[in-house]
Amino acid sequence: MKKFKSKKRITLKKTKYLFYLFIIVFICTFTFKYLNNIKYASNNKEFIEYLLEDSNHYKNYDNSIKKMIYKVSNLISRFDTNKPVTLLESKFLYKSNSKEVELVKTNNTENVSIKENNVIEESNELNKENKPVVYIYNTHQTEEYAYGNLKEFGITPDVMMASYLLEDRLSKKGIKVLVEERKMSDYLKKNNWDYNMSYYASRVYAQGVLSSNSTDLIIDLHRDALSKDLSTTTINGKNYAKILFVVGGKPSTYAENIKVVNALNDLVKQNYPSLTRGILTRKESTYNQDLSNHSILLELGAQENTIDEVMNTVEVMADVIANYLGGINGK
Repeated sequence: MKKFKSKKRITLKKTKYLFYLFIIVFICTFTFKYLNNIKYASNNKEFIEYLLEDSNHYKNYDNSIKKMIYKVSNLISRFDTNKPVTLLESKFLYKSNSKEVELVKTNNTENVSIKENNVIEESNELNKENKPVVYIYNTHQTEEYAYGNLKEFGITPDVMMASYLLEDRLSKKGIKVLVEERKMSDYLKKNNWDYNMSYYASRVYAQGVLSSNSTDLIIDLHRDALSKDLSTTTINGKNYAKILFVVGGKPSTYAENIKVVNALNDLVKQNYPSLTRGILTRKESTYNQDLSNHSILLELGAQENTIDEVMNTVEVMADVIANYLGGINGK
């Protein structure tokens, strides 16, 4: 009888240990499966592409396990969760340049001249293929949108995110796009300039790109400061962030730039008349639009718009820009 009880206890212990072992193996396999499927962004473009994977335009994790793994992956990837903007502007993604650029200040704070014996900032080669080229930059890179559903992930949607979203949609239409990733803040800091000098920094970067690339459209993408009711429109049950085209009236290129803006605005009004707030011309401003005769400043939404509303507008603008570029390129 004692031997029987002893064997029974041993059998129960073995069963218990096997059960624990099964649980451990299951947990390890489950964890490995999710960790193995985590995608790490090696650059800002990839990060935005991952955000675009589902219909809500960002990773909408539906349970706590996925949220936990997402946060762990952020930690491993060295994103600073205390500074959400670093998800889009993290320093290890920034390509520094050892070549110095010397600026000569003028009385007009929007104008910058570069001495001929200095080399302009490095730029990317874009026009290796015969395709329209769009250059998108953000003079005010840290202009933010409303957190919306991204708040729990520590992601701050901003105008740089909007730029990458627009790049993604244009690229899918076969249009070559370059989004400026170099930090305006780095250039301001290097020259001991404050935020009000941002147009100096964006000018240098733009000149570097334009010196070695042929472009069909240059967009300085901003977001406005308006109440939600003024910055949002509802079309067929969907909310959109309104847009405003801003043109500097001072440059000699104004006549050509306003033609571009009028063409784009007319295309928007054809199917989405309430989406555009129109065209604002500032006669005494430049906005670096003297650098090109196809340069525009686009205000996309305002501080209370969510990234979904911005994305809805990006979808429209991608179609508009594609149609415009097809027109000027004879397609």
